[in-house]
Amino acid sequence: LILSSRGTPVVETPDTVGGTTNTNPTEPPPKPKDVPSETALKKFEEAVSLYKQNPSQAPQVQQLLQTAVKDDPDFGEAWYNLGLLQEKQGQVDDAISSYEKATLSRPDFSHPHVNLAMLLYHHKKDSERAKELLSKVVLDTGSDPYNVPANLNLGMILRLEGEAIVKKANAQGLAAQIKEGKSERQKLDIPEEAQAK
Repeated sequence: LILSSRGTPVVETPDTVGGTTNTNPTEPPPKPKDVPSETALKKFEEAVSLYKQNPSQAPQVQQLLQTAVKDDPDFGEAWYNLGLLQEKQGQVDDAISSYEKATLSRPDFSHPHVNLAMLLYHHKKDSERAKELLSKVVLDTGSDPYNVPANLNLGMILRLEGEAIVKKANAQGLAAQIKEGKSERQKLDIPEEAQAK
């Protein structure tokens, strides 16, 4: 488990936020959606530091991350790291929820997509949603087309689905042969749906 810090966010000047000019210089500019609040960022950095110093402090790290996402519900990195801790502690449903929130707040961040996909595939048996999430990462318009775990996992899911289709077709073909009294071994064609597209 490696917690990562996003670092200090780039602060926009009042005259560049949202392309408008702030007419009241005493009023702070609105916070861009992809920049976490100062309070949330401090809690997040404290959590990262604490975990790096002592990974056995996971419950305290989890509390700090929960405080960060409570303060800033759009803080994707905090949601992702919270999901990592929850997954490591066997809190699968909570981890799924945290990864989902991370993907919603940071659709360009590939790691929560991959982790969410694999939890859904292995624990919820939801291969369609897993393929959808992994495809969002690796396809031409994806956030990270060269993401190795995403490509490998998507390929493995597709391969297993193809093998299941072939196995079913072979079993049906063998059953038909036995029923007809033909027991010799025949080469069965691969169904069109199992062939690479």
